[in-house]
Amino acid sequence: MFDKPMVFVDIETNGLNHIRGRIIEVAAIRVENGKITRVFNQLIDPESEIPYFITNLTGIRQEDLRGAAPFRNQAAELHDILSGAIFVAHNVRFDYSFLKQEFKRVGKTFLPKQLCTVNYPGHYTPTRRATNSRVSLPAMASASRTGTARMTTPMSYGSSCSTSAPSFQPISYSLPSPGNSSSRPYQKASQLTS
Repeated sequence: MFDKPMVFVDIETNGLNHIRGRIIEVAAIRVENGKITRVFNQLIDPESEIPYFITNLTGIRQEDLRGAAPFRNQAAELHDILSGAIFVAHNVRFDYSFLKQEFKRVGKTFLPKQLCTVNYPGHYTPTRRATNSRVSLPAMASASRTGTARMTTPMSYGSSCSTSAPSFQPISYSLPSPGNSSSRPYQKASQLTS
C-alpha cells in the first residue's frame, strides 16, 4: 500500500459543514518513495466572512486572507499535487469532504483513496494539547512501510477512520509560510518545524 505516492493534508475552514463552508487554508505535502516531492501551503479567500468561533479555533483572521486567491485560482495546482496519491489526513472525512466540494465547484472530480490518522496517538503540535488529537503534518509526512492501516474510498467509510494506523516517523521539514502570514500570531500544524 505504501509504494504509492501519498499526500499529507491539513486544511482549515470557515465552518463545519462542507456544503456551506469554505476552505481558508490548505497545507499539502506529497511524498514519493520516502521523499518530499511537492509542497502546497496557501491561505485561501473563502469569499465570505470568517465567524468569530473559527478565528478562535484556527487563529486565522479575516484580514489574514486579504490578497489571498480564491480556491478556483489555486485548484489546478492543488489537484495536480493530489492526483494519483493516497490522501492522508487527521480525520480524513472532514478534510476530504471540504476538498471534494471545493473541487466540485470548479468542475473537477476528486475521488482519492484515503487514509485516516485519527487513531494514531503519536506526534502532537506544540501549540495544541494532546487532548485535541492534532497530529503534526510534518511528522506524518515520512510514512514508514511498517504497520497496517485500512484505506477508505469515498463510498466505503467504516464506523471510524481507521482500525489501526501506520507507523510514522518524524522528519525535519519546515513548510514555507502561506501568503500574507507574517503578521499571524499563531503557529499551525501546517507551519511546524520538527
